[in-house]
Amino acid sequence: MTEESRSSDTRVVGYGALASVALAEGNRSGVAEALDAMEALNPIAALEHRTMLAATSVAPFDSASLDAYRAQLRTIDWEPIPPAGAPGVWYTALDGLHAQLAQYLIGLVSARLGDGDQALAAATTLEAMDAPDGYGSLVRDWARSVRATMAWQSQGVEEALREIEQSEGHVWYQFASASPFLTLAYERFLRARLLEESGRLDDALRWYGSFEGTGLHERIFVPPSHWRRGHVYEQLGDRQTARAHYERFLEMWDDVDVEFRPMVEDARQRLGGL
Repeated sequence: MTEESRSSDTRVVGYGALASVALAEGNRSGVAEALDAMEALNPIAALEHRTMLAATSVAPFDSASLDAYRAQLRTIDWEPIPPAGAPGVWYTALDGLHAQLAQYLIGLVSARLGDGDQALAAATTLEAMDAPDGYGSLVRDWARSVRATMAWQSQGVEEALREIEQSEGHVWYQFASASPFLTLAYERFLRARLLEESGRLDDALRWYGSFEGTGLHERIFVPPSHWRRGHVYEQLGDRQTARAHYERFLEMWDDVDVEFRPMVEDARQRLGGL
């Protein structure tokens, strides 16, 4: 898809897929390389991807980069962005949705940075925005995600869980498969973490198990889902299954960038203890 003989729309989709694959492998330089190539073709798409991957990261994030992405999102006039030039859901999934997506990303970044006022302002703006046909509860669920992320940092697990459990999850499957912004994968991982921390371990396992065999862009949550399931099975006293998940996690992330290594070291230590 990224070959120079392809259309620019196809190459943008291809570079987005490569960025997701690289992040699933714990390779930040691969993410940057793919998105730099995307930026040369479509700067707005690259900014959306950079912000999403940074704001939903399970690893420590660069606050300065997140703040810079948020500032850039605010400078763009989203309304006149034309629809995709190519037919097909892989190209058109965000048509008519860029303004809503920008508010979602601004809200997530603000929540991750601990900027409660701006996060809640973005969530309130989202709740007043319409979505094109076919997107179901997506925009409402984005607002709930922002509120839940902020609540997790400021009000505690139970309030955050109350917010995220109001999500409806209604979006056309083809849209969710075609775009990393529409999968609600971050929201599912967040729900699993909150359920784990609240002691609802069986429910947490079900949500952690929702990433394999689905969309390409959800692969970024597969390795950390194995790491967290190892933790959960340890709490349940199932040492054998905990070992299996830690081993699978380490197989997938045997050579990752430095920001992911604390998770790897944790898994190695726990595996040794089992």
